[in-house]
Amino acid sequence: MRFGIHVERTVHKFFESQGFYWEAPIEDNPDKFHVVRRFEIDLERPFTGTGDLNVELWLEHFGRTSITYGFACRNGDGTVYATGARTVVKLDPKTFRPADWTEKWRAAHLAVLGPARGQASTAQS
Repeated sequence: MRFGIHVERTVHKFFESQGFYWEAPIEDNPDKFHVVRRFEIDLERPFTGTGDLNVELWLEHFGRTSITYGFACRNGDGTVYATGARTVVKLDPKTFRPADWTEKWRAAHLAVLGPARGQASTAQS
């Protein structure tokens, strides 16, 4: 099962498209210091053979210190093969306690992934 890898790559591409690079020092990108708290995948149908797999990403929840991304893995014709959620928590690099996201991080997520898109998407599932 490689759906999780595709989701992680999509999240990484989103970060880079918004100017958040893992190579940047923690002072320049403090939001990169976060951990995956939960990763859930519902396998809707087997993906057999080869071909394109598109990952749709949205916000299910955007809290002060955590984010839950919703996702759907689809082939080229839109058939859904997997859905799920990925929750991360930002940590303070000195204390390892939850810390607030920066305004830059919040603005990038809300502008691209939307504040309540997950609720609409869940209704369609």
